[in-house]
Amino acid sequence: MENTDNIVIIYNPNVGQHRKKFLERAIKILESNAKKVTLYATEYPGHAIEIAANLKNNINYTILIAAGGDGTINEVINGIYGSDKKLGIIPLGTVSVLAREMGLKLTPEDVARTLMQEKTKYIYPALINGKCFSLMASVGIDASSVKNVNLKLKRKISKLAYVISFIIELFKSSFQSHNVTINADEYKSFCTIIAKGKLYAGEYICAPEATIYDQYLHIVMLKKKGLVGLIKFFWAISRNNIKNLSYLEIVKTKTLSISSNHSEDVQIDGDYFGPLPITIKSSEKPISLIVPVS
Repeated sequence: MENTDNIVIIYNPNVGQHRKKFLERAIKILESNAKKVTLYATEYPGHAIEIAANLKNNINYTILIAAGGDGTINEVINGIYGSDKKLGIIPLGTVSVLAREMGLKLTPEDVARTLMQEKTKYIYPALINGKCFSLMASVGIDASSVKNVNLKLKRKISKLAYVISFIIELFKSSFQSHNVTINADEYKSFCTIIAKGKLYAGEYICAPEATIYDQYLHIVMLKKKGLVGLIKFFWAISRNNIKNLSYLEIVKTKTLSISSNHSEDVQIDGDYFGPLPITIKSSEKPISLIVPVS
């Protein structure tokens, strides 16, 4: 029988000193409340998937906790996908979008309390070419800025590194479109966000009706070509005013595909995924996520 007092934490050891102290404090609280914590440190990209996959059928553990940014959490989700393990998170990322989507307060005390209370809700990840993501994917300049962000600069100045990368990519862009197919309908888009939740970059709303707790994808498409259109698109997102853009379209679906006749980058949950083409569908299998008690 699985022991609810035994928990595993899969963590990214490359976070900054402040986030390491956050993790240490959360672990201390868990251990002081009779939780036996086993730690696994990731050593390379994709390692959290391997660790979680090796543990998902281990009867000694009910809960697997991902400690890191949204990328680390994404890897753990891919590792436990298809199992009945409960997923907990200790948010240590630059923006921690999943924590914000679920209303988790970003203090070690609140995080530890949430993990100990073990209230769960089902979330439904999406599958992109067979790989899970829980928050969002994007195609175009947004994905290129994720791919080419300066990691050393990111460690120093956090989210500003993405802003700098975005500005660089903006002036490199040739403003080409890609083709989005949704339920046999064809769309031409110059930047596309596939949203599982409503938030973009942690605090901005890009898909007001989306929620991580249902199976739908909200496809946010920019229909206007050029520098001005892109700037207005992301400015509207930053001002939580996306509904007022006349050249933007949002379509709700459970499946879609995107292709182009040129190279286009794709990112998922804040990490580079690869180039087009892609096929995305909502998963029928949920993940049991530990969420705050409301």
